[in-house]
Amino acid sequence: RALPLRCCKALSIHKSQGMTVGPGKQFKCLTVHYPTGNTGTRSTPGLELVATSRVEDLSCLAIGNKSDELSRQLLMKIGTTPAYATRTAYLEDIRVRAATSKTLIEERIAAVDPNPDAEERTYQGGCEFLLHWYNDLTSNNENL
Repeated sequence: RALPLRCCKALSIHKSQGMTVGPGKQFKCLTVHYPTGNTGTRSTPGLELVATSRVEDLSCLAIGNKSDELSRQLLMKIGTTPAYATRTAYLEDIRVRAATSKTLIEERIAAVDPNPDAEERTYQGGCEFLLHWYNDLTSNNENL
């Protein structure tokens, strides 16, 4: 007599961050067990959204909870917590800072363009200048 068992893998939602689940990936299917009133308080809000968003296609997602443990309200609250709003605002702040930083860097690189006409200096010209400067610098150091 034998039990019909199937080998499977499991990992935490934390470890799955950045991973994509679907056909041709390391994990083909995903089963998520959402926290319920019986599981106590959540220490990390937003994990449900992280877990649910790993799949490429909904056909690769299964919910492991019993149907009487879930409600429409529970599922609709995913991604609407104050912590999620704080994270979204933080990511937007990072995006704005990155765009500002990118603009400043591009302006500084354009400023080193050797074009004598200041109005005609470009980012591309500055990149080419820096590339030639770096190649000259490294080729001189190889000869030492």
